[in-house]
Amino acid sequence: MGDTEHRQLAGVFEVSVRRTVRAAVMVVVLCAMIACGFSKDKKEAEQLAEQYFAKMQGGEVEGVLPLYSARFYEATSRADWLAILESQRTRCGAPKSHKLISWNVFDSFGTNSGVRTTLVYDVEYSTCRMSEKLIIFKPSGGEIQIQGHLLKHEAGQNDKGESQATLNT
Repeated sequence: MGDTEHRQLAGVFEVSVRRTVRAAVMVVVLCAMIACGFSKDKKEAEQLAEQYFAKMQGGEVEGVLPLYSARFYEATSRADWLAILESQRTRCGAPKSHKLISWNVFDSFGTNSGVRTTLVYDVEYSTCRMSEKLIIFKPSGGEIQIQGHLLKHEAGQNDKGESQATLNT
């Protein structure tokens, strides 16, 4: 192999390495941006969940109703949901503590675009323990609200262990 061919081959290799490094840097930056977005979305959803738990702990059952979306109330009427929450409070008392045990963030595009965050909490009430799954949706350019809520009594309670499913889209 001649000196000219060797220089050409070295130049091609150098360009290829630069492109590979540039592509790798772009992938790392993109991943970091996505992770930061998910972290921000999760934090925003957790703040809404904290509003829910604070109001419930303070006995403001009706005060939590504005936290739910219109789509939620299409599946479960406002009056029915209030009755469910009041029944829950009568059966288990006020929430004493809650701990986030799992979460998931899903960013959708197109029809119904927005960010859907699912938060699952272990909640200790005065007289029982529950698993509460909150599905929180923030439409693109819209207000963050609870779009789904599942209350499930933990096994081993003196209760029947029934759960109340709501809109989950």
